[in-house]
Amino acid sequence: MDVKINAPDILKNEILKKEKGSVFISSLTDPYQPLERKYELTRRCLEILLGHQFPVIIQTKSSLVLRDMDLLKKFKDCEVGLTITLLDDDVRKKFEPLASSISERFETLSVLNNEGIRTYVFFGPILPYLSDINIDGLFEKIKELKIDHIFVDKLNLKSNTWQNIRIILEKNYPEMIEKWQSALYEPEYYRNLKTKIKSILSNRIRYNFCF
Repeated sequence: MDVKINAPDILKNEILKKEKGSVFISSLTDPYQPLERKYELTRRCLEILLGHQFPVIIQTKSSLVLRDMDLLKKFKDCEVGLTITLLDDDVRKKFEPLASSISERFETLSVLNNEGIRTYVFFGPILPYLSDINIDGLFEKIKELKIDHIFVDKLNLKSNTWQNIRIILEKNYPEMIEKWQSALYEPEYYRNLKTKIKSILSNRIRYNFCF
């Protein structure tokens, strides 16, 4: 794994050249993956952004974000989202073995809310025939947290994504391989699920679909 240890130094120089705008941390990788405990790159970047009061939006699967609560509370504009795709932590371990447990993510959102930090949930990528098990219960638990809104997104296949997922399915859910292939390559599954999600969330919580 490559660690961009010079990221804070680059940010420190680049921020002087930029107009102030929201900074999303981050859409392509988790800013609080396990190596962050050692390198503290996200924390150092937050310190720089705070010094210039750039608005920040954070998205993570880790309770480690609470480590930086002292910084987050000093931002004039800050929002933190936790990715939550299902309630079953046994399933979570198979797809996200290094991420925080589902209960830890709910607790993290609760702590952030209590500290006055705006919060959201990213429900995605939706794992076909797994994320939608007890989806009513999942959304009810999210609603209880009084988050600001929820984003919903399907599983978007990128280079080698299906090959990696298939390995997990072959080991744990071989009976689902054909169903997943159908869901990912034909529009009906996500179209029907989108309709169901709308019916559940309408008049209960603000939501946005990313697909």
